[in-house]
Amino acid sequence: MSDESYHDTDGNPVTLENLCRLEPMWAANVIRKLKRELETEKKRVGGYGEAFTEASTKLAHAGYKTLDEALVDARRGRKEKK
Repeated sequence: MSDESYHDTDGNPVTLENLCRLEPMWAANVIRKLKRELETEKKRVGGYGEAFTEASTKLAHAGYKTLDEALVDARRGRKEKK
């Protein structure tokens, strides 16, 4: 449940559900805006999955079983597990 308060065009307090019913164009515009923002975020973070898969594969080929092992060696300047 949101703590936000909503008001109709006359300034009277109203629930979000009633505001959507009373102002459907407002609700539609908010939904469209949120959909655009969601798509932008999906595009922004979409490449991370591929990068993570590639990095995981490289770690496995280098002999690491966990990311923590690789990070410890990386801090020490090693490129492969000894």
